[in-house]
Amino acid sequence: MAQRERCASLIASKGWDDAGHFEDVGKSGWDPSVYRPGFEGMMSAVRAGHVDAVIVFSLSRLTRRGALGAMSRARCPPITRATM
Repeated sequence: MAQRERCASLIASKGWDDAGHFEDVGKSGWDPSVYRPGFEGMMSAVRAGHVDAVIVFSLSRLTRRGALGAMSRARCPPITRATM
């Protein structure tokens, strides 16, 4: 099963509403100089309080530099983080 479908399955199994899908195909999660529009859109939604949880297949899909640190530096409200 593909990554997106596995995440959607987890969301459904928890009875959560799917707030959207964000991706940056072929963009580096390591290099901070790389603009990732999907990541920036997700972070904007988190900062605005539009999402209660961020579901990722693997933390490496979110960032290679530490997901918790990225969320903390972005001044995000407390959210649930779930990985497959």
